[in-house]
Amino acid sequence: MNKLNVFITIDTELWLLYNNFQKNLDSAIYGKTPQGDFGVIHQLETFKKYDLNATFFVEPLFTLQYGEKSLVELVTHINNYNQEIGLHIHTEWFNKKNSHILANKKLGQNINDYTETEQTQIIKKGLELLKSSGAKNITSFRAGNYGGNFNTLKALKNNNLLFDTTYNYPYLNSVCDMDTGEALQDTSRMADIYQLPVTYFHDYGNHPRHLQLTACSLSEIKHVLTQAYQQQRHSCTIVLHSFEWIKRIRKGEIKGHILDKICLKRFHGMCQFLSNNKDKFTTQKFEKIETTKIRPKPDASPITSNIARTSSRFIEQALRRI
Repeated sequence: MNKLNVFITIDTELWLLYNNFQKNLDSAIYGKTPQGDFGVIHQLETFKKYDLNATFFVEPLFTLQYGEKSLVELVTHINNYNQEIGLHIHTEWFNKKNSHILANKKLGQNINDYTETEQTQIIKKGLELLKSSGAKNITSFRAGNYGGNFNTLKALKNNNLLFDTTYNYPYLNSVCDMDTGEALQDTSRMADIYQLPVTYFHDYGNHPRHLQLTACSLSEIKHVLTQAYQQQRHSCTIVLHSFEWIKRIRKGEIKGHILDKICLKRFHGMCQFLSNNKDKFTTQKFEKIETTKIRPKPDASPITSNIARTSSRFIEQALRRI
């Protein structure tokens, strides 16, 4: 049987919880907590430990407000660990003073609020910012909030990008405007772009759930990976964030951050599982995909879980909230 291509994708982005830029950077990118630092550097060290590849989808538009120094440092860290960088865009940054790049100053929550021409300009600027900060061989993209549409794919082609991983089935009825009439289960050709959808499954009760660390138990993640392999799919795409296990402490306002130990344990368990099963799984980089060898399984059956796995997640999530 062919190995399953597993894409570990990390949306690497700044959040705006403080007026203080350094606090935002420390918490969202570097995961600084009283228990230690568990952000991007910890993720890079863990991938190195388990000999896994990953793609960091870096959001660069924050530099329009705060300058490129921090982006250069971030890109350098990722390059030093020989991991991949993709482009991630959050157009919310245009709401900040003097941070717009379009002549019409149009504001939109997501990139799909813009025309094909405008999206082409936005993506071009994002690529320029990443490349000037040291990123190389950028071939892939994900829209912030999964808020892309078919014009996004045209804009990606206009910028010579080959791969998109914005399609997220559970989000089709909200921000993700890429409904093809049939749920994408595997790598597909869409508007001359290769679409690698965020992998999803149906939990008990037939509820669709995308494969993200905070949203799934380790048991569910292992089950989905195994089923995707047995179905001989081309790929499986997993989502996490640079701040995936950084919990915000709220008492009216953000008071600080602590480590979500349960979610962090899932991450290490997933990495160990992938490392122990390299006869079935290969963690892949988009830039290494040989498009002529893509053999998708568009007719693959949706992956389903069972009541035991769903119940175990409910228990874990309850413990995480305590």
